[in-house]
Amino acid sequence: MILIACVLFTFSKVKEMPPKEYAEFHGIDPQRQDTGGAGFIQLLRHAPRTFWTVGLVQFFCWAAFMYMWTYSNGAVARNCWGSTDPASAGYQAAGNWIGVVFAVQAIGSIIWAIVIPRFKSLKAAYAVSLLIGAAGFISVAFIHDQYLLLCSYLLIGAAWAAMLAIPFTLLTNALSGDHLGSYLGLFNCTICLPQIVAAALGGGVLKLVGGSQANMLVVAGMLLICGCAATTIIKEHNHQHQMKRILTLFAAAALCAVMSASVSAQSGGYEVKGVVVDQAGPVVGATVMEPGTTIGTTTDLDGNFSLKVSSSSAAVEISCIGYTT
Repeated sequence: MILIACVLFTFSKVKEMPPKEYAEFHGIDPQRQDTGGAGFIQLLRHAPRTFWTVGLVQFFCWAAFMYMWTYSNGAVARNCWGSTDPASAGYQAAGNWIGVVFAVQAIGSIIWAIVIPRFKSLKAAYAVSLLIGAAGFISVAFIHDQYLLLCSYLLIGAAWAAMLAIPFTLLTNALSGDHLGSYLGLFNCTICLPQIVAAALGGGVLKLVGGSQANMLVVAGMLLICGCAATTIIKEHNHQHQMKRILTLFAAAALCAVMSASVSAQSGGYEVKGVVVDQAGPVVGATVMEPGTTIGTTTDLDGNFSLKVSSSSAAVEISCIGYTT
């Protein structure tokens, strides 16, 4: 029900460019737009290099997480509860604890998602995130305290945040806009295929590491290290013309800041309101921070934000993955 609600909400709220406007924005010949003449084999033959290099990183990453989802329960049960019997109370307790550590992983990804835009290079953010995740994976094999595992999965969350955001940003920056939807659809194969391969080879790999499920988390960590190494062959594309996306804060935001400051001063705070847009329209999910503090928020589906700052002279800093500020 939650998934259906999210789909319906997205369908009703997300705004799309009309085909003619989209073609003009991306410099596409309207006569060639969405002709449907290009098959997926032809698209793959002419795919930009970034499609394949980022896809290689994706292969290592999603294979690693496939092993995490498959072997975390057995690894934690053996290390923290001393049980290898799925019918035992200890194994069941480990299964319950896995739900907790996976939740911590999600929290870690949220925290790290705020950090990622601070990097000047997406490649650097990608590489560092995967290294942190690798450390988290490998540490699981050597931890025998269930509470220390929270730290491990918090680190794994950093890799998860990068995997969900950075690959598609790198790819869309490398595309001209022509066949964008087709390439993004094909790029989803870099999520599915690695998991299929990892699942098919998992039994054999498990035997190679002595039948230890904890060692499979080490294998997962090594895969993320390989993914980190593979980021070095990715070429980042910085667009200089219409494809360069620049965050623009409406001048109205400054006026709103002055007006709301006078209203909020009595309660000991100052409120800044505004809207973040680019050439295509509102920017969703942009991070708005007061520099030098932990005060921040994100823009909503219409690019709007409201932020309580520390003083009437405070500035705000806006950042978003894939954008230059």
